[in-house]
Amino acid sequence: MNEATLNEKFTRWYFDTVYNPCYDFTTARFGRYRQLQERCLAKLSFSTPGRTGNVLCVGAGTGNEITRILRLDPDAEITAIDYSTRALEKARQKAEAAGKDIKALPMDARQLEFPQGTFERVLCIHVMDFLSDSEAATAEIVRVVKKGGEFVITFPSDNEGPGLGKAFFEDSVSEDKARGRNLTVAYLRATGKLLMGFVYLPLYMRKGKKVYSRPQLEARFKKFGSAIQFDMEEEAVYRDFIVHGTKVKQEDEHGHDQTGR
Repeated sequence: MNEATLNEKFTRWYFDTVYNPCYDFTTARFGRYRQLQERCLAKLSFSTPGRTGNVLCVGAGTGNEITRILRLDPDAEITAIDYSTRALEKARQKAEAAGKDIKALPMDARQLEFPQGTFERVLCIHVMDFLSDSEAATAEIVRVVKKGGEFVITFPSDNEGPGLGKAFFEDSVSEDKARGRNLTVAYLRATGKLLMGFVYLPLYMRKGKKVYSRPQLEARFKKFGSAIQFDMEEEAVYRDFIVHGTKVKQEDEHGHDQTGR
C-alpha cells in the first residue's frame, strides 16, 4: 500500500472518528471561519433576485454551509456530497430542521457521478487540503458546472506555515476587543480557540499535505482555456486561496457550442 493510500485512509478515519464529531463545537464556531464561508457564498450570486437553481456542495461535511445557503436562497435545490456518511447524515438533519430536503450522497470528489453541466453553482470549501489528487477534483467540478454557472473552490496557500496560528490568534483578539471585551478575556478566548483547533493538527501535520502558490493555481485554471473565466484572492487569516470561476459558452464559426470542461 503506497503512502498516498495510507494518508487517505488515515484522513477518512480521522474525519469520521474525531474531526466531524468535534467540528460543530470547534471550527464551526470560529467567527473567522464563518466569515470565510460567507465570503465564498457571496461570490455565487445567491442574493441576486430571481436567480435560483441547483447547487452542489462538494465535501459538505456536517452541513453548516448548507444552512447558510438556505438562509440566502430558501428555494435552492441542494445536493451534498462527502465521503463521510456520518457527516452527511448531520447535514441532512440540519437541512430538515431548516425545512428543506436535500440530496446527500457519499461520493469521491475526484469522480463526481453527475453528467456534464448539471449544476448552476458548485461550492467546495476546505476540501482540496485533503485530496491526493486535487487536480482531478478541480476538473470534475468544472465539468459538472452548467454553461453560465459558477463555482468557488478554496485551496491551502503556501503561506500557511507557523504564521497561520499567530494570524488566527491575533484576529481573534482583535475581534473580541472590537466587541468591547477586555484584553485579558480576549486573550483567554483566543487561547481557547487555538486549543480547540488542535483537533485539526493531525490533519495539518500528515505527510503528503499539499499547499499551492498563486502561479500554480493560475496555471491549473488556465488549462481550461476560454471554457472558464476565473479570479483569485487570498484570505488573510486562514491563508486560503479563494478561486471563483464562471463556465462560459463557446461557439464555432457556425454558432455551434464548443464548450468543453
